[in-house]
Amino acid sequence: LDAEIAMDVNATFERMPNKRYVQLLQWMLVDGFDADEVAVKLNTTVANVYNIKHRAIVQFTEVYNAC
Repeated sequence: LDAEIAMDVNATFERMPNKRYVQLLQWMLVDGFDADEVAVKLNTTVANVYNIKHRAIVQFTEVYNAC
């Protein structure tokens, strides 16, 4: 089951049009970075990281449900 979930997540990442969203989700959800660390990587504020994360999750859900 875990392998199937990982394959679904990776396939959804590949289909997502905004690769910045993919990178943020990978850093935070897969690699375990927190918002402060991601803010440094993206040269932005923590508040903006949360805004981007929200939009990324919305896009992930839309792409996932489209299949």
